Amino acid sequence: MVGIYRLLSRFDKVAFINNSAARAADYAAWLNIAQDRIHVVLNGVEPPDKSSPREIIGWRTALGLLPEAPVIGSVFRFSPEKDPLLWLETAARVAAERPDVVFVLVGNGPMREQMEQYAAALGISDRLFMPGVTRDRHIPVAAMDAFLLTSRLEGTPNVVIEAQSLGRPVVTTAAGGSAETIDRGKTGWVVYERSRQALAERLLATLADDEWLESDVSFVG
Repeated sequence: MVGIYRLLSRFDKVAFINNSAARAADYAAWLNIAQDRIHVVLNGVEPPDKSSPREIIGWRTALGLLPEAPVIGSVFRFSPEKDPLLWLETAARVAAERPDVVFVLVGNGPMREQMEQYAAALGISDRLFMPGVTRDRHIPVAAMDAFLLTSRLEGTPNVVIEAQSLGRPVVTTAAGGSAETIDRGKTGWVVYERSRQALAERLLATLADDEWLESDVSFVG
């Protein structure tokens, strides 16, 4: 692909676009072209439907979650670029400090079996719920107390924007344009160190901030 992209870059009338400034910079370096040749067009995301308390309670009950259990969750494809093993390692660190917290991963993918085996090795299988794919992902996201994304590679992750629009605090790695979606300290946090300890510390601080969790501040932008 790089050869064709570089050929196209010779023509002034050819426009390049990307959906995040971070990825635009990556592509410019990859193609050895000026960064201003790549225009950033941010993702347009339709605000997800708001879930009623009855829908949230019904979903949690159907999954077998205790009403009072704090939930850390996510929605993504179970594949290497999302780094689900780091997600599970982070969950295990949180679990060691907070025996009341449970974990929910919505989605599916080629790493599912490996993730299940790793969760067992980490000792969190009894606190991890993996209900598969759902059409109404706004309901499980709304049922979460914190949203965690540990991707290695991203463009601009729509699910992070959706989680914030539902008032769920987000903790994310700085992959791709993830950091560009966060209003830091207001709707979420970006953790630049790719370590389970750093991610877990930020999640624990988030869960301990009752005022922030109860404020339900939504991101609109």
